[in-house]
Amino acid sequence: EFGIVRNPDSQAFIESSFSSLKREFVRNNEFKNLEDLCEKLKVYLSFYNNLRPHGSLKYQTPRYYTEFSSKNEPVYVNP
Repeated sequence: EFGIVRNPDSQAFIESSFSSLKREFVRNNEFKNLEDLCEKLKVYLSFYNNLRPHGSLKYQTPRYYTEFSSKNEPVYVNP
């Protein structure tokens, strides 16, 4: 999905998830090689999607939100 060039607010959800990835994953880990990075990234993404509550999803996990929330309810992301 494309947004306005050089405008982080046009893709706030992407900017937010990338910021979390850097803050919570990259800065707190050391990687021996590419395989080590991939293994740790899989674990982090599972945590991020299945265990970590997200404020923009009413403090639910993405998995819980997609499985149990109303399919007709819109999600508003606060930049």
